[in-house]
Amino acid sequence: MNDSLEVEPSLSRYYVEQTQYYVIPFLITFGILGNSLSGYVILKTKLRQLSSSIYLLTLSSNDSVMLITIGIQWLSQNDIDLYNQPILCQVITYVSDLCASMTVWLIVVFTGERFMVVKYPLRAKFLCTVRRAQLIIIILFITMLIFYSPLLFIAGLEFSNHANRTVCKPKKEWHRVGVIFNSFDFILTCIIPVLIISVLNSIICQKVWKFTNLRRKMTDDFQMNNLTRGTHVVNHLSVKADKTSYKMTKMLLVVSTVCLCLILPSFIMRFIVHLNTLGLVIISDNFITAQLYVQFLYYLTFGINFALYCISGQNFRKAVSATFCKCRFRHNTRNTVTGTERTQYSSLSTHPTIFRNRKTMGVSDISI
Repeated sequence: MNDSLEVEPSLSRYYVEQTQYYVIPFLITFGILGNSLSGYVILKTKLRQLSSSIYLLTLSSNDSVMLITIGIQWLSQNDIDLYNQPILCQVITYVSDLCASMTVWLIVVFTGERFMVVKYPLRAKFLCTVRRAQLIIIILFITMLIFYSPLLFIAGLEFSNHANRTVCKPKKEWHRVGVIFNSFDFILTCIIPVLIISVLNSIICQKVWKFTNLRRKMTDDFQMNNLTRGTHVVNHLSVKADKTSYKMTKMLLVVSTVCLCLILPSFIMRFIVHLNTLGLVIISDNFITAQLYVQFLYYLTFGINFALYCISGQNFRKAVSATFCKCRFRHNTRNTVTGTERTQYSSLSTHPTIFRNRKTMGVSDISI
C-alpha cells in the first residue's frame, strides 16, 4: 500500500498529469482487450496443454483485474469518486495490492519453471505439469489472500489537508502497523522476486545460448553424415521437441525480462517513499513528477502481455493465426459446400433420366 505524498504541484507535474489523463484510459482499454485475447487464444488452442500457459492464463486474468482497479482510481481523480468511499476504499486497496503481488510472483513461478526445463529437462517432464501448475497457483493465491488481509484494517478514509477532503489512505491509529506491513511487503514483492528473477534469467540465458549452439551443430552433423532414414526421423523429432521447448523458454524469458525492467523503477521509487515515511528522506516535487513517469511504466506492465506474446512467441503467433483464421476458414468452407451442392443439383436437373433412375433406386431401397 503506497503512502500518499502531499507536495505542492509544479508546472511540469501538471503536464505529466494531463498526459496521464488521456493515456491511461487507452492503456486500460487495450490492456484488458489484449489480456482477454491472450486468454481466448490459450483456451482455444493446444497451448492450454502446456503448464506454462496456465501461468500465462492466470497472469492475463490477474492483470485485467489490476487494470480495473487502476481505472477506478483514475475515475476517482476525475469527478467519479468510487475509490474514496467507505468499504470500497478497503476493498480496492486490498485487491490492487493483491493483484500487484500476484503479477510479480507469477513471473517468478514461470521463470522458475523455465529454469527447471533448461537445467533439468528430464525431471521437468514429470514436475512441470498442468495439474502441478494449477496447484501452485491455488497455493500462491491463498497465501496472498491471507498476507494482504491486514490492508482491510489499515486502509481507511482520512481527511487530507492538501486535498482538503477525505481520501483513502492508511489510518492514523494503524500508522505503526502500516509501516511494518509496508516493510515486509516491500521485501516480499520487490527485493526477493527481483533477485530470484535476475539470477534465474541469467542462468536461463546461458542455457539457451548453449542450446542454440548445440542445435546448430547437430543440424550441421545431420546434413554432413549419411544417416539411415529411421535414425534421421528419430533425431529430427527429438530436435523438434527441444526446439518447441526452446521457443517457449525464449518467449517467457523476454516476458519476464521486460516486466522486470518496467517494474524495477517503481520499486526503487517505492523504497524512497518508504524512507520518507520513516523520516529519513525528504520528497521534492521533482521526485513526484518522476514518480508519475515511473508509475505509467508500472501500469504498462499489466497491459502489454498480448503484444509481448506476439512479438517474442512464434508458437503464440501461430496459435493466434489458427484461432482467428479458423472462423474465416469455416465460413469459406460453408460457402464452398453450398456452391458445390447447388452445382450438383443443377447438373442433376439437366439430366432428368439420371435423376429419375436415382429416385427409383431410392424408392426400391426403401421398399426392401
